[in-house]
Parts: sequence; C-alpha cells; structure tokens
Amino acid sequence: MNEVRQFLRYVIPGLGFFIEIFLYLFISAPEQFICTVKDNISQTAIIGSALTLFVGSGGVGYLFSIIHHVLFHQNWRTLYPTAVDRRNLINQVRGNGRLSLQVNFNPTPDPGLNHHEAWSIFTAVWHERIKTSSLIESINPHNETLSDIMHGSGTSFIGSFLAIPFFVFLSFQLILNT
Repeated sequence: MNEVRQFLRYVIPGLGFFIEIFLYLFISAPEQFICTVKDNISQTAIIGSALTLFVGSGGVGYLFSIIHHVLFHQNWRTLYPTAVDRRNLINQVRGNGRLSLQVNFNPTPDPGLNHHEAWSIFTAVWHERIKTSSLIESINPHNETLSDIMHGSGTSFIGSFLAIPFFVFLSFQLILNT
C-alpha cells in the first residue's frame, strides 16, 4: 500500500495539472478545443491516449515534486512561513545534554544550523529511534502517510501554479491554429 500511495503522490498532481489545462482551454475556447481534440485523437486511440496521459502525469508530477523540493529547501521560510523550524528543538536537546553534534568525532561548539541541517539531524535521530522505540515504530506509518500528503500538496501547488502559463501558451497555439 505504501508504494501505491507514494506513486499517487506524483500521479495526482500531474493529473490535476492536465485537467486544469484542459478545463481552462475548454472554458476559454470550447469550439476550438473540441475540434482540436477530435482532429488529433481517433476513436480507437482514446484508451491509448488516456493511458499515456496517466503515465505521463506521473512523470510530470515527479518534475513538479523536484521543483517543490528545490523551492522548499532554498527559500523555505519565504514560501512556507508556517513550516516547522526544528533548529530550536535541536538546540534545546543539545543544551540539556541529550544530543551531541560532532564533526570527525570532535564535538562542535555551536554549529549555527540552518533549516536543512536541523531537518537532517531530526530525521536521522527519528529513523535511528524506530529500531529501539516501540512508540516511534508504531507512529512511523502515520508519519509517512502525513509526509506523503504534505509532499503531494506542495507538488499540486506547483502544478496548479504552472498550469496558468501552460494554458496561456496553449491557448495562443489553439487560436493561431484554427
């Protein structure tokens, strides 16, 4: 089930992107859109076209996911002002002596962590504790589900945003070709 959920994490944003573009084109120029679709897709190729669209939406969704990850890790506080900042948690745990950060086996005084480094440390400790803590082990599937939902939401946001310039480009092409 995890693989299906992770697969759909890419397919659904891609399908949403294509559906948005098709709806935008249908609403803005219904006659030209219907004529273009009828001229380019034969009755026998409908199943193949739908299958190609479905598989292609996974690839497009994956590209949107990459864009989302780059934007999130580069400008995370600007784009996501409510995102969890784990730096305070890491510093608090370091302060009470429960965590020691080391570089080449030498303790570091104050590394001045950025968001990505704090997230990496938090994730490493979390996955280390899965093996030793039954509480964390039992909650981890729920955590992975929430992670897939949040990644899918961010990817869908990117797809919805990029649907607008693609619609503008395709609508000009549709108008020029008719």
